[in-house]
Amino acid sequence: MKEQLYKLLNSKKLIINDYIIRVALDNNLKLDEFLVLVYFDNSLDKAFEVDLISSSLGLDEQRTMEAFNSLMIKGLVTLESIKDVESRYNEVVNLKGIYDIVSDNILVDAKKDVSKDIFRTFQEELGRPISPMEIELINGW
Repeated sequence: MKEQLYKLLNSKKLIINDYIIRVALDNNLKLDEFLVLVYFDNSLDKAFEVDLISSSLGLDEQRTMEAFNSLMIKGLVTLESIKDVESRYNEVVNLKGIYDIVSDNILVDAKKDVSKDIFRTFQEELGRPISPMEIELINGW
């Protein structure tokens, strides 16, 4: 039994980006929703196979479907049909919704960092703290 647990723990390492954690917190995701989201973010194959997802996450199929439907309602994921090379349609998960939010957060953070650096640079060059009027002038630029 213990050997099986060790194999399970060593089988796949999930990487969780801190921006995805922030989106999960901002959207009040439940644990099942978060697990499904992280599963697809780490999966190379975006095929929507409930039984495979459920067994990988240790959830029953009902909980997996509920979590996925909730993610779709929140606009974080979508389910699309694509045609493969043999003209068969397959359902795949698209993470554009979550990636749009994450990229927006990254851009906002980058802008904040640049703003802080600009004000600090002005203060260092002038050799004094800048006034509120100067801050507004710099923001206008």
